[in-house]
Amino acid sequence: MVNGTATEPQKNLIRLLATERGLDLQTIEAGFEDMTKAIASDFIKFLKGITATSPAQRVQIVEAGFYKLDKKYFEVRESKAGRLYAVEIFKNKYGKVVAEFAPGVVRLLKPENLLTLDEAKAFGKETGSCCICRRELTKQDSIDAGIGPVCAARF
Repeated sequence: MVNGTATEPQKNLIRLLATERGLDLQTIEAGFEDMTKAIASDFIKFLKGITATSPAQRVQIVEAGFYKLDKKYFEVRESKAGRLYAVEIFKNKYGKVVAEFAPGVVRLLKPENLLTLDEAKAFGKETGSCCICRRELTKQDSIDAGIGPVCAARF
């Protein structure tokens, strides 16, 4: 594609705007595969022009922490200004687990999306890195468990 595929932050914002406007997310998600950055940008402008039928609340979650929404993992942090925001935790193309700002996602998360210990372990087993601290799991006990003992104690 000439200008690359749509970025995850663009897709997250599209998801949020579509949800607020009562649009079918399944149909929109299907279009992500071939969506370029330019098309995503235009689609965001279009969605912003539609009146929201059920605007997401400012913040629906109660606290900073780790969450799972659909098949994606997020950490919610508090900014210096006291506002909550989300970062997506994922394995990048170089095999390193990273956290990338996920605009608008914090408004989609709910308390029932709080990450369970089993979900954190599944992430670690899948990626070879801890979901909580994002360090590579090196000790066999931690590799087998999918999480290190210090981070497991946080649950």
